[in-house]
Amino acid sequence: MKRFFLIVLMALCVFVLRTPFLQAGETGAKTATKPLLKPKLFAKLPADMNGPDGLTVSPTTGTIFLTVPNFNSDGRANDPKVPKKYPGVLAKVGLDGKVEKILEFPKLEATGQTGCMGLVFGPDGNLYVCDNQYFFNPDHKSRILRVLMDGDKPTGKVEVAVEGLNLANAAAWNSNKLYVSDTFLDIPGKTGAGGIWVFPANEILKAGNGKVPTIKVKPATAKPRDRHLAVVIDAKKSKRGDNAGFDGITFGPNNTLYTGNFGDGTLYAIKFYRNAIRIHEIHKGETVINCCDGVYYDKRTNRVYVNDSQRNAIWAFKPPRFGAAAKLELIAENGDTDGADGSLDQPCECVVVGKKLIIVNFDWPFPGLVNTKYDQPSTLSVIELP
Repeated sequence: MKRFFLIVLMALCVFVLRTPFLQAGETGAKTATKPLLKPKLFAKLPADMNGPDGLTVSPTTGTIFLTVPNFNSDGRANDPKVPKKYPGVLAKVGLDGKVEKILEFPKLEATGQTGCMGLVFGPDGNLYVCDNQYFFNPDHKSRILRVLMDGDKPTGKVEVAVEGLNLANAAAWNSNKLYVSDTFLDIPGKTGAGGIWVFPANEILKAGNGKVPTIKVKPATAKPRDRHLAVVIDAKKSKRGDNAGFDGITFGPNNTLYTGNFGDGTLYAIKFYRNAIRIHEIHKGETVINCCDGVYYDKRTNRVYVNDSQRNAIWAFKPPRFGAAAKLELIAENGDTDGADGSLDQPCECVVVGKKLIIVNFDWPFPGLVNTKYDQPSTLSVIELP
C-alpha cells in the first residue's frame, strides 16, 4: 500500500513539474503560456521622423499609412514642451518597409504645434486624424482633422472637422459613426477620466468643409453633457503613478468596441445600442497586464492584439462572450532595447496585413516603463503570425 501511494505521489510531482505556467485573468480565467514569437525589423524611419504613433490600412488599396507626431523633439530633454525640431507628418509604408513622407500637418495657431496620432479612413475615402494638442496646451485644444485624399495621395487640403477635445488619441469607424478616444478628460474629483466621443457620419463627413461649420464640442464638465460624449470612465492611478484613461480602440464581432486604459491596463468591451450603452470590464488592471496602448482586431485570427508599452510586449485575446473575462495570451516580449534589430521598443499601435502583425514603436519613455531612453532611428517591427 505504501508503495502504491509513493507511486501516485511521484506521478503527481511529474504532472505538476510538466504543467505549463498559467496566467490568471480578471475572474480567474487562465491560458497556458506558449512560446513567444520574435519580432523582426520591418522599417527604419529617417532622422526627421521620430516617435511614430498611428497606423491604418486603406480598405480599398491595402496601403499602410503612418502618423509621426515627432513629440521626441529629436530627443532633446524628452520634454513635449520643448519646441519640436520637426513637424508632425503623414507617411506611406510599403510592404517592403519603405517609408515615404506624403504630408506635413498644419500647425494649430494657438500652440504652433501638431500632434497627429490615431487615424482611420472614413466612408468618404478621406483620412480622419486625431490631432493631440494636450501635450502643448491641456485646455481642450485637440482636434479631429480630415485629410482629403485622392486614392492613396493627399490632395494637400486638410480640414478641421472637430474642435474642443482634450487628448484626442485613437479613431475607428463603425456603423456609419466615427468613434474617438479621449485619454484625459480632466474632470475635477475624478482620478483620470477617459472618454469615447461618437460622431454620426451625417454630421462629421461635412463638418468644417467651408460650407458646414466645424463641430465644436463642450468640455466633459459641461452640464448637460455634450451629446457626442458617449462614455466616461474614471481611470484609477496605477502602481507606477500613471492615471491615463482610454487609449486604443477597435471593433470586433457583433459591433463590440474594445478599448483599455493606458495607465493600469484595464480592458473594456462596450456595446452601443440605439438608446443604451453597455460597458463590461473584461480585464481588471494590474492583474495580468498593466498598460494598454493601441488595440487591433484581426478577423482572420479572431484576436484582439494589445500593445503593452510598459513591458515592451504584445498580448492577444479572443473576443469573449459579452459579460465574460478575456483570456490574455502573451505573444511577444523583450527587455529595454534600441529596436535596431526589430525588437519591441515601446509598442504603441499595430495592424495586421495578411499574416504580418506590423507594430509601431513609439520610443518615448515615461516613468515606470521598461523602455528607459529614446534612441534613433525610430522603427516599425513585424511578427509573422501562424
